[in-house]
Amino acid sequence: MFTGSAHHDWFAGSVGIVDTRRGLNFPGGLTKVTAELEWPESGNGPVDPIETENYHKSGDYRAYQTPYPLSEDVFLVSANRAGKFVLYLMDTAGNKELIYEGAHHVFHAMPLKPRPKPAVMPDTVRWPSVAERHDPAGGIIFSNNVYHNAPAELQSKASYLRILTMDAKTYSYWYKRPYASTGPVVSMVSSEGVKRILGTVPIESDGSVHFKAPSGKSLYFQLLDDKFRALQTMRSISGVMPGETRGCLGCHEMHSTTPATKTDAEALHRAPSEITAPPWGDESISYMRFVQPVLDKYCGECHQGAGEARGKLDLTYRGDGLFKEPYVLLIGNPSWGAAYHPPDDPPAGFGIADTILVEAYDQRDPAAYVTPEPMTKLSYKSRLVDIAASGKHYDVKVDELSRRKLIAWVDTMCPYRGDQEVRQIEDPEFQGIDWLAIRPQIKNAPVVVRPGPID
Repeated sequence: MFTGSAHHDWFAGSVGIVDTRRGLNFPGGLTKVTAELEWPESGNGPVDPIETENYHKSGDYRAYQTPYPLSEDVFLVSANRAGKFVLYLMDTAGNKELIYEGAHHVFHAMPLKPRPKPAVMPDTVRWPSVAERHDPAGGIIFSNNVYHNAPAELQSKASYLRILTMDAKTYSYWYKRPYASTGPVVSMVSSEGVKRILGTVPIESDGSVHFKAPSGKSLYFQLLDDKFRALQTMRSISGVMPGETRGCLGCHEMHSTTPATKTDAEALHRAPSEITAPPWGDESISYMRFVQPVLDKYCGECHQGAGEARGKLDLTYRGDGLFKEPYVLLIGNPSWGAAYHPPDDPPAGFGIADTILVEAYDQRDPAAYVTPEPMTKLSYKSRLVDIAASGKHYDVKVDELSRRKLIAWVDTMCPYRGDQEVRQIEDPEFQGIDWLAIRPQIKNAPVVVRPGPID
């Protein structure tokens, strides 16, 4: 049970229920209890499943907050009555009984009763000392089977697990946001930070992995085939603290279920793998360093300068906009928070990167929220990678480093800038900057190392 609150109006809210037994993608698995209220700010979509057809409105309440379930049907909830939140006992049919009204708002009510003190897990984190501040101990991550709950077509196809990280975003213009509420802009595809690939570790024949991981970093993972192409990508982040060992159920794990105990996982019968860094080391990923040089070297003869195919597809780095060509062309000129409609007759090269356009969707279309299936996007299906590496296009076949760089760029959702490009932007100067408690920086923005020392 949850409060459907708003991004701006914190005191708006309707009550909903998420039940993964009913489905994992909307409209399955999500229902609204307070049927008379729209979801704040977004409104209701084309479909708006309600928890029970027996629901009836009882009284005039502008918002609900902090529900606490007592059973499958009954819960405590704060309801806004005449401008003040008061506490009710409510059920999913809409019946209410006033429990408490105070001089002020009432939130976060829950029943209390004596209970045994839960076990306290000892702190096993190896907190770094001041001397270890910039080199904290790492941790270990393992999975008995990366294919747990995965579709059948993905089984046994992965050879490597790729480990990626996103840098802490310490840079800012402060006074302007050139694109999609962010600046400096890192990507046209998504509002995000600088990305790096830490490397890969082997996946054993039974799907198990076991490896050392750096601590204090946001980590996410991708399953790769034997050509280092992404089959599936993780849509959230994880990480480890110094000295910590963490297990992962697999690339389709459910937090509400526990897999069967498996003591014979191949990877767990050996020492944890060291992460094998990519050929470019810890360099951040950007279009200018990972893609345009490959196009210049292998495609420029025909598609740049006086090349005979330039009229059909111009791969010259050009333009004076926020994003230059052919970056925009290759990723398909994505929309942002709106339905994506590629042209009926797209120009040559349009969208051939075949990355996931993570913000290009209709926010009111339930189908837009469905989880992408494995092996339907990214480098495994990328036409750009195929044209560059297969030899099918006039026998063009890029070198192995170039192929890996193109793959990395596609699989990290086609970033435009990396750390090197961001730090070419001078620190901002504007009227009033000296009044700020912390001076915003870009070129000289700090590099944050986590976790810090504990005194």
